[in-house]
Amino acid sequence: MTYSEFFKIATGRDHPPYPWQEQLATSETCESRLINIPTGLGKTAGVILAWLWNRLKVEDGQKSSWPRRLVYCLPMRTLVEQTEGEAQKWIQNLWVARDSLNLSKAAVEELRWLSGNDDPEKARSPIVLMGGEDLSPEKREWDLYPERPAILIGTQDMLLSRALNRGYGMSRYRWPMHFALLNNDALWIMDEVQLMGAGLASTSQLEGFRSQSALGSRNCRSWWMSATSRPDWLKTVDFPDALFARAPVRLGDEKETGRIKALRTAPKTLKPVPGALDSKSAKGFAVFIANNLSDLGLNLVVVNTVKRARAIHKELTKTLPKEAPEPILLHSQFRPGDRQDVLDQVMCETAKVRQIVVSTQVIEAGVDLSAHTLFTELAPWSSLVQRFGRCNRWLVDSEPHYSKSSIYWLDIDTEKDALPYTFDQLNEARKRLTQIDSAAIANLEQFDSPDADKPRFRHVIRRKDLIELFDTTPDLAGADLDIDRFIRDADDSRVQVFWRNWNGGPEMAPNDNVNSESVAEGAPLLPELCSTSIGNLRSLLGKQGIAWRFNPLDREWQRVRPDSIYPGQTYLLHGTQGGYLPTQGWTGDSRNKVTSQSKSYNTSATGLADANEADPASEQDQWQTVAEHTNAVCSTLEQLLRDFADDLPEVPAGLGASLPEILRQAARWHDWGKAHPAFQAKVKTDRLVETGSNEPIAKAPSEAWQKGRLPKRPKIDDLRRKHFRHELASALGILLADSHFPLAEGTARDLAAYLISAHHGKVRLSIRSLPDEWLPHMTDERPSESRFARGVWDDDVLPSVDLGGDILAQGVKLSLEPMELGLCEHPPFEGQPSWAERTLTLRDTIGPFALALLETLLRAADGRASQVAPGSMIIEEAASPYGKANALSEDETAMAQAIAADGLAIQDRFRPEPLFKESGNGHYESRTVADIQKAKQAMKGAR
Repeated sequence: MTYSEFFKIATGRDHPPYPWQEQLATSETCESRLINIPTGLGKTAGVILAWLWNRLKVEDGQKSSWPRRLVYCLPMRTLVEQTEGEAQKWIQNLWVARDSLNLSKAAVEELRWLSGNDDPEKARSPIVLMGGEDLSPEKREWDLYPERPAILIGTQDMLLSRALNRGYGMSRYRWPMHFALLNNDALWIMDEVQLMGAGLASTSQLEGFRSQSALGSRNCRSWWMSATSRPDWLKTVDFPDALFARAPVRLGDEKETGRIKALRTAPKTLKPVPGALDSKSAKGFAVFIANNLSDLGLNLVVVNTVKRARAIHKELTKTLPKEAPEPILLHSQFRPGDRQDVLDQVMCETAKVRQIVVSTQVIEAGVDLSAHTLFTELAPWSSLVQRFGRCNRWLVDSEPHYSKSSIYWLDIDTEKDALPYTFDQLNEARKRLTQIDSAAIANLEQFDSPDADKPRFRHVIRRKDLIELFDTTPDLAGADLDIDRFIRDADDSRVQVFWRNWNGGPEMAPNDNVNSESVAEGAPLLPELCSTSIGNLRSLLGKQGIAWRFNPLDREWQRVRPDSIYPGQTYLLHGTQGGYLPTQGWTGDSRNKVTSQSKSYNTSATGLADANEADPASEQDQWQTVAEHTNAVCSTLEQLLRDFADDLPEVPAGLGASLPEILRQAARWHDWGKAHPAFQAKVKTDRLVETGSNEPIAKAPSEAWQKGRLPKRPKIDDLRRKHFRHELASALGILLADSHFPLAEGTARDLAAYLISAHHGKVRLSIRSLPDEWLPHMTDERPSESRFARGVWDDDVLPSVDLGGDILAQGVKLSLEPMELGLCEHPPFEGQPSWAERTLTLRDTIGPFALALLETLLRAADGRASQVAPGSMIIEEAASPYGKANALSEDETAMAQAIAADGLAIQDRFRPEPLFKESGNGHYESRTVADIQKAKQAMKGAR
């Protein structure tokens, strides 16, 4: 199988790859590079199929040296759907033809994983990472399969924010997983880099950081693609110079032969529009367009702002005769579904049917259109080259009128009208346009991209910033480090808006309405979202208007006034507030009432898992004890370790144990904290009795858990605790386990403790109590100054528990002294470092990229084991004590129900010490109902 045959099968076309595409795919190694290829010559196919070819071109028993993940980064949403569709088509074509590809068994399995094995609905790739995207179950948890290949496609804000450990549009507690997987074993493709703005510098800096061995990244590469970029645009303070010694991928001798020559010389006559842009130019430009329209094919009008696009579209509609086709409006302020409807209409038979499209920059890059006649405002040279690339792009031999394709450009000669570009950029572009009368690709190649078009950035992320971003703990005010300046231009003032309808109108919070459950719990789906500017939204709302923003930590919608709206956020409006039409996009007119785009809202992405005490992974169809679940996690981890045998980070000197051994111990001990009474009390007592088990429960069906918000003040008989995190109890427990824990004190044990505490992403580099936590009960054994954090209190006793694998964790009394700064001063941690010192040492010793990868491996094993739940307790109906005369005697049932009703509430009524003296086992180590009954009777007698 040659690459040419592979390429033709994937694309479903009979023509072979261009020489530059084949050269890229057959390179001996995958190296970072700049790809500078003109528009219309298959850059998307060239890079995605190069990656697929090298992932699949392996023999059994071998592994590809190319990165497991392809990360395709795009500057605009409009480009994402098109790239996704192409990648999906190529994967499915390869799977259908797999028998003719002569693939090894390993390659077939990799392709099976990507394609969904004859069911495209279950395909694992491509995965779209974009705000509001409702992924299929197979794609949603791609981060649980770090050993598998994946194609990730998204906008630069979504992808770069994840690479900086502050992922937009996702649970904050999964940030470290995406941080790990996008900075290890990943090939980044930056497409249309001339549009990336501030984000371009961040891609260069990240490539520089990944090349620094101390930060722990492995097998990451970056490709930057554009028809108009220059290598020096990528230079930043930390980016290695090695890339610039490597020649960019460019067209070679093939540009003078065959189809490439025909594309490069396709005729495009270039003419100026009389006059220049002014306050009345919309009407005048519309008249000029109407008088110069082509009778066949696509007539494309591209302007620089949404406001001018609307104005010209409105004037064209008035000016054109009745028999002319109705002009189509296309810009960035549409809901994706509505925009796709418009694009489908435009791209259907555009070479034959006369159409008139008025658009903004959304059409200038990546959209596969071929116009007969193009009208454009003056724009930066790099933007004009892209726009010219939408004219006579397809070489339609059957339509000879395309040999007379024309481009008309309208001058802009004032600084005020130059926005969103600079006047210098427009002056440089005008100077070049006056020197040529043809916009054929070959004619444009005489010009390099001007300095004025280099993406500008005021802020550059430095190594210190990246290291600080590794800590995902909010500051004391609940805020996170701002990364927006590293991703978007400072003047980017866009927000996302979506509309829904609920009883009571916009003044009533969705949460307060009895009929608004789906609204209150539904995060926005991608088809609902519309991008607009802050100014547009404020103008629609007026001074007294209200928008709503979802707070995932409090699980409620919060009222937002116009002056509190800020960039990058997503806001909910009531449909009666208007401002949108499906065929016009954002209008800002309150008379345009809006209907909800989706009847079923995205409850899988509501942010409910972001609540501090939320633990949705503990809910599954079957019951599991801590030992059963732990055995499943350890088994899954072993498979991961086999797949990562050669891909684990390098072991730092003095660690004291191998990384696989540390991961194994972390997996074995990670859920010890679920034996804590505060966790066990979450299970409904009547359902707990049904299990017939004396062992602590790790997993249970959803209906078995007590739901709803905890009261502001604890009840004396309720052992649950607000914000309780079992993983913190587990981590503290192994630091105190002494000889019972296999790893000696020091870095190895600290690493195991860190991996355990971080396995839900909620307790990582710092231990901090939350503002509304319940205070510890004051007793003789627990004074008022006792520490507390995440529902764990000083002097809590973590019970003995069977962890599976013949491991029995011995009960310990917990201390939270490590949450303090400085060396600990009291037993049992006297003279030992604080938690912060331990974790920061790990970060700096192992490196943030490597440490995040180790976190992800344990979390992946835990998450996958929670899904499949092997070895679970199966509760047969006959085993239930309710309604079965032969299950238990009447006295036994009464005793069981009494104990279940009490739950573990005797912890508060009867302290552990008297119980220990009386029963000989202690409350926390009691194994039978009789032990507890005996202790209760003894205490009653003592009173």
